[in-house]
Amino acid sequence: MATRSTEEDEGPRLGGEPTSPVVAAVASHRTTVGLKTSPALLAAPLIARGWTAAHVTRLLDALPADAGPGRAVKALRDAAATPPPATSTRRPARCPTHDRELTADGTCGLCRSERIAARATSTRVPVPA
Repeated sequence: MATRSTEEDEGPRLGGEPTSPVVAAVASHRTTVGLKTSPALLAAPLIARGWTAAHVTRLLDALPADAGPGRAVKALRDAAATPPPATSTRRPARCPTHDRELTADGTCGLCRSERIAARATSTRVPVPA
């Protein structure tokens, strides 16, 4: 009986090419040189939690220069239990009158429209002659 052998049946290969940018980030970082486990196995929980290659690289870059693969594995496993870091924690400024996001010039679209409309409809009081 002949059996079919495909890469899909075997799953990710340990010695193969990285299959995602996160796996590539783990495999190519200086702290993971000499890993005895597959970078794909370390990256899988991170990918499932939504971590990107940039997040993983930032995490591994934060390790001390003399950190070995054991410390990198511990950091990656601990990180898998947490959500990825926020890319931006700054909330956009809001208009106090209309509760809308401010534009680059510091006003909201409605305030600007109201100002333009007020100028256009301003009535002039006739001066008695």
